[in-house]
Amino acid sequence: SLRSLRHPTQNIATSRPVAAGCCSNANELSRHRQRCGGQAGTLVDLSGGLRARQINRLQPHAGRVHWHDQLPLTLRGVVIGNEVLDAMPVQLLHWDGAAWFERGVVVAGAGAGFEFADRATSLRPPVEAAFVPGTTTEIHPQAEAFVRTLADRLENGVAFFIERESSSNNNWA
Repeated sequence: SLRSLRHPTQNIATSRPVAAGCCSNANELSRHRQRCGGQAGTLVDLSGGLRARQINRLQPHAGRVHWHDQLPLTLRGVVIGNEVLDAMPVQLLHWDGAAWFERGVVVAGAGAGFEFADRATSLRPPVEAAFVPGTTTEIHPQAEAFVRTLADRLENGVAFFIERESSSNNNWA
């Protein structure tokens, strides 16, 4: 909870959430910034439907919250990403004991639903390990590219990413 953040308030004052999610974190952050005399916040969200909900929920902070359709070229302050990385697509890799395959979804025979399909790939997990045959894991090239871009644009500050814990123990990136 942001209530536990006591000092220094100037770090919170210039915070810039990357995505507000369902708004409760952005709403609490905006209230905290207002109590501390902080500057307006910037929200970057590409989802039109979600933005409409955010605008409604954050109405009490209407003059202090600004939306953008893309990341600013430079960032200063605290960047908070709420469920941003979890929302980005992943690529599945499957180890059959002899080779790695990229796993995807195809239309099942006669259009009777969907099923997994593996194809040969040169992609690998980011770690070398003795994988058990049958292992399926994820790689996250888009999330990695996003974090690199954010790091390049963050001139002064810090970034926090709040992600729901995965129920799977096979995420390597």
